[in-house]
Amino acid sequence: MQEQLHNYSASSFAILCSCAENQVSHESFEGGLFSNLLFNIASEGIEAKDKPNLSLFELSPLLSERMLGASADMTPRMYLGPTLPQFPLCKNIQYAPQTYTLSSHLVNVVKALWNDGNRKILTPKEIDRLCGKGAYGNHNKLSLLPWDLVENVPNSTKQRKLTQRGISFMKGKISVPRSITQDPKTGEWYPTEGTEFIFSSNID
Repeated sequence: MQEQLHNYSASSFAILCSCAENQVSHESFEGGLFSNLLFNIASEGIEAKDKPNLSLFELSPLLSERMLGASADMTPRMYLGPTLPQFPLCKNIQYAPQTYTLSSHLVNVVKALWNDGNRKILTPKEIDRLCGKGAYGNHNKLSLLPWDLVENVPNSTKQRKLTQRGISFMKGKISVPRSITQDPKTGEWYPTEGTEFIFSSNID
């Protein structure tokens, strides 16, 4: 059968079998074990920050694992062609895009670098001392677009300063989104849907 599929569709094919050819597939009034497990896995989703949708490539190993645990005399078979497109089969209910909010820790970093208009250049350790432990590990988030408020000092990987955009923000000339979200496909960051745009006068 696989040879016929290769002749007909090259290597873009998918075959889902509930058991091997010498086994019997268990059926019930609620449907077969294989189809029920497939439905359950798709309904539960998987933990993955970069997968808003699930394809057979994600569902296949989970289905095999569940089947082996549910029935000793049913060995599922799933044949996926090597050039089968990664088309979405269902939405991943557990997917939640990575989102950052301009929290008090991050606000404190911007304020420390602004220093009431007498701008400072600070190392991560100085940021730690002035702004607290939460700011130490998170200040790089302020460099992400569309915030772009803080940057590394040229020719230095340890010192941080306000960008020109950060200076404009602290002067009240521009606003920034309170929350930003990452696109799982491109890796780019954009304003979270429905978030408010705030000026420096609005930050806590």
